[in-house]
Amino acid sequence: MNPPPGFPSSMIKLSANEARRLVFATVQDFSGIPFTERQSLCLTLSDAISFKTCKEIKGPYCDHLQTQFGKPVILSGPEFPEPPRSALEDKWELLLGFELTGLTFFAALKPPIGCDTIESALPEGLKEKVKGRGFALGGVVQQQLILNHPSVGCFVTHCGSSSLSEALMTECQLVLLPTVGDQIINARLMGGN
Repeated sequence: MNPPPGFPSSMIKLSANEARRLVFATVQDFSGIPFTERQSLCLTLSDAISFKTCKEIKGPYCDHLQTQFGKPVILSGPEFPEPPRSALEDKWELLLGFELTGLTFFAALKPPIGCDTIESALPEGLKEKVKGRGFALGGVVQQQLILNHPSVGCFVTHCGSSSLSEALMTECQLVLLPTVGDQIINARLMGGN
């Protein structure tokens, strides 16, 4: 719940619930070796460590890793997406907001475990309830273009690093809603506490 000894002064302080979710996400064993052990082994055996970031964003944390592992930490700079070269498809223009607000909404989601499609995971009756003002889609969407659209009021994000990079390229308001792993830390860094 608090940073380890020697960790840079940090705004990252996790609640008990967030700490449990982070531990759960990092100790899952999908390959015979838990994620944290695989990560530690890779960092220990590597000649150098590299991140898609810069000193201005995560400098003290990278310096800490360099000290802890005794090897160079190379920063390639943040990877911001190229500006989109296409136009936003018309079908997405009026589908924004959240169902509970009574406003229009658009949600790009992954199907939850145990469901093959987003449609099969929707609560019964939701599709009819929001017909004409709400839409949920599983799959790839034109996220940068959507976030740049003037009718978008806010972007509720799971705080994945790619989504946050795309959001930083827009003037869209962010609502940070991390669920697992590094998303929690990304949210703390973005939120400033």
